[in-house]
Amino acid sequence: MKSLPDDNLHVLIVEDDAILLLSLGDCFRDEGFDVVEAGSGEQALDEIANGNRLDAVCTDIQLGGSVTGWDVADACRQRWPEIAVLYASGDIASMPRPVEDSRYFSKPYNPAELTEACRELCTV
Repeated sequence: MKSLPDDNLHVLIVEDDAILLLSLGDCFRDEGFDVVEAGSGEQALDEIANGNRLDAVCTDIQLGGSVTGWDVADACRQRWPEIAVLYASGDIASMPRPVEDSRYFSKPYNPAELTEACRELCTV
């Protein structure tokens, strides 16, 4: 279920670059989001299993370890079919998937564009 515009939106940010993860987390918090951070795909799967409400996931596609951003998004969609998904990658070979309620961003990106896209996807 989509959140109402006046609810705090809950977003899971998955990024294996620690500095970028902290920066994105701060950016989303500054825009009024409730943020859960995961530094790996495996950690993200643990957060998803916790069952806490999530309205969106913002994930790097290529993560260290055996769990990719695609895997994280698929796990989110299994639990919350209407979750908004923001994919990001610095690898040109990582082409976006045509998935409803998702957006793809090439690195480097403007974090403000991510928060804006997230809000738009969550309140449609």
